[in-house]
Formats: sequence, C-alpha cells, structure tokens
Amino acid sequence: MSYPMIAGILLFFAGVVAARIIGEKGIKFLSIEEKARFLDAFSKYRMYSSFPILGAAILVIAFTFLFPAISALLVILFVLLCLAYLVVINLMTFGKLKSLNPPPEYRRNFIISRMVQYAGFVCFFLLFGYEMLFNCGYMDLLPFGK
Repeated sequence: MSYPMIAGILLFFAGVVAARIIGEKGIKFLSIEEKARFLDAFSKYRMYSSFPILGAAILVIAFTFLFPAISALLVILFVLLCLAYLVVINLMTFGKLKSLNPPPEYRRNFIISRMVQYAGFVCFFLLFGYEMLFNCGYMDLLPFGK
C-alpha cells in the first residue's frame, strides 16, 4: 500500500473521529426531552441508511468480476453514486433537523461535524483515486484514458 492510500485512509478515519467528537459536544446543548425526540425522529434513518450503499457496493464488486475491463469506470461510478447519496441523505437530514427546531449551538456543531466527516471522505477518495488511476495503471482501463 502506497503513501497516498495510507494518507487517504488516515484522513478518512481522522474525519470520522473528529466529527464524532464535535457531534458529541453538540448533543450537550440538547435537553433530555430533545435528545429523546431526536433519537426517535432519526431512528428510521439510522436503520435504513446503509442499505443503498451496501447494495451499490455489492453491485460494483459483482460487475467488477463480471466485466473486469471496465472495473475502473465502475469504481468511479460507485464514488459518484456515494457522493450523490450523501447529498440526498444530507438534504433529508437537514430538512428533518429544521422541523425539529434544535438550539442554534447544536445546529452549528451538527453542520461542522458533517463538514469534517465529508472532508475526510473526499480526501480518502481523492488520494485513493489518484493512486489507483495514476500509479496502479487503472488509467489505461478507462475508455477515455488512452
């Protein structure tokens, strides 16, 4: 594993951990009743939010084995689908959050934690993608890479 891949993985995990810490600080601004209301309001999100990404990952892996000539294109498609999914989930989450009317301090911490988490996510995919395309020879597998 190369340095860009390791750096991407470390930045991703750092983003997740930092986002958790920031999110936990934001929860301290909620009352006990608000915490219970938020937990109930977002329970279905937590339960079902992983299924689309899991399904897309399974499809990408299956298609990579079935059509290895376009595996790099499939990975790029998967990354784009993940980013689109994150945008949709964020819009739904912010809409739900707006309807719950949390304190401004909580809202600020929530937004900052999401930004930090997604910055780590983007760093991971940029560094990992750079490594895969330019140093591992996947550029030759892209239809427009020749």
